[in-house]
Amino acid sequence: MTVTGQERTDGQPIQAQEEEGLRAFSLRVESERDGEAVIPRAIDVGGERLPVVTLEATWRELERIGYRVRLANGASMLVYYVPVLELWSGVERQATGDPRITLKRRTT
Repeated sequence: MTVTGQERTDGQPIQAQEEEGLRAFSLRVESERDGEAVIPRAIDVGGERLPVVTLEATWRELERIGYRVRLANGASMLVYYVPVLELWSGVERQATGDPRITLKRRTT
């Protein structure tokens, strides 16, 4: 089953399960456009609006744009924007002694 009218950047339709997966980690993000780019400026975390103080990295994937950001409270997040769905999603990036990252699913 496909989501009517929604296509990935490769022209393929977004499957319903794929969209559900993207929405499972949805976030409320305040953003602004800088030409073609969309830049996250603040993220609602647990009902609190936290400004993005550092944009540490940005990259482009097939259907989304990825960002690694540092928030005003010191937290690091991986945040994604899916233009065709106008959807922001993300997870907190938790520091551990291990060089790999631990992702925590949003509970709200």
